[in-house]
Amino acid sequence: MEVNQVEFEEAIRDFVLGKGRGSPNPTHCEILMKYHSTINTLIMEAFIQKIEKISIMPYGYSIIKVENPVYIGPYNICINMETEEHKMLVYFDRN
Repeated sequence: MEVNQVEFEEAIRDFVLGKGRGSPNPTHCEILMKYHSTINTLIMEAFIQKIEKISIMPYGYSIIKVENPVYIGPYNICINMETEEHKMLVYFDRN
């Protein structure tokens, strides 16, 4: 999937800057997973460590990652990452 700058900026506004409402847009989340350096790094580090699930959340102007979260808020989208060796659930959570 290639992304143009307009789509990338829209994804940042929607999720990272918290301008969107309701559950995050799945396309925006996929764009952020691939092209947002902080989000990509957090996800890849967790995947390499073989974490079962993570939650990615905007917090002010930061992005935080929670490993194996106990609670996932109602406004989330879940994306499954899987290889032969490991699978991990990635939640993009607005809460």
